[in-house]
Amino acid sequence: MPPEGNYLITGGSVSFASGDVIHQHAQSSIDQALDRLYARASPGAFHNSLERSNELRQESSSSSFPNINESEEAYGGLAKEIWEWIYDTETPTPIMWVHSPTGEETSHIAQAIADAMHQRGELTGSFFFSDISSSGRYDGTRLVPTLAYQLTQSIPQTRLDVANAVVHDRSIFDLTLLHQFCKVIVEPLERFSESIEQEVTTAPKLFIIHALEECTTPGFEESFIEVLGSTLGRMQHNVPQRFLTLGCHSDGLEECFSKPPLPEIVLRRLCTPFQIASQHPTPTRNLS
Repeated sequence: MPPEGNYLITGGSVSFASGDVIHQHAQSSIDQALDRLYARASPGAFHNSLERSNELRQESSSSSFPNINESEEAYGGLAKEIWEWIYDTETPTPIMWVHSPTGEETSHIAQAIADAMHQRGELTGSFFFSDISSSGRYDGTRLVPTLAYQLTQSIPQTRLDVANAVVHDRSIFDLTLLHQFCKVIVEPLERFSESIEQEVTTAPKLFIIHALEECTTPGFEESFIEVLGSTLGRMQHNVPQRFLTLGCHSDGLEECFSKPPLPEIVLRRLCTPFQIASQHPTPTRNLS
């Protein structure tokens, strides 16, 4: 009789993982599932991708915005507020929307926060949209697979649940956005949270999405924000998740974030050129 544990079922056969030992056949099936997930993702949208690095280099050379390493001082007031929001375990607003007139300012803030959280092992996942990318960073259908793949890397305990979802339903990424998001992100996080007896403060806790307004998939912005609004409550136990969305202000996003219940769970902040140039107090936590 197999030991208790999570099971990966493939083609009518059962492979199992027990404790810290993952049997060879199960590991092979997990790897295949993650390969399929990765094929649907957009690695260029990762905060630390080579494509993103080249993009930042071009932005820094063509604009007067501060270097990423100087973001703490340049964006002091806003960065400090974002930082405090991330670590406020009792915040009623698990989504923050930071927008600016052009989006360039928020690109640097998003990168600074992503780098810092990644170094601390507290970044769950990120997606940097770009409507001029050749690697699919403009395609909304790649968002959930990209975040799900990063979830399996930042919280390895979720790999089996994510793999199960991908293997059991080959049509999963052709189904509704809500179904995808629940199966490969919400439910794996719920199970991981249930395996922890009490709330932890050092686990990955933040998703960052930049330039959602540059997504070219029709209707995706509204659909994704609706999905967040309806599911985020399920991701606030023991390992509470925050969603930091940044980018250029748009009437479409303004309308999306104004629909109930989002006004009650979204913290809005405007990032202006004046704010960038101003001097602000140093954040409580360093961003480097």
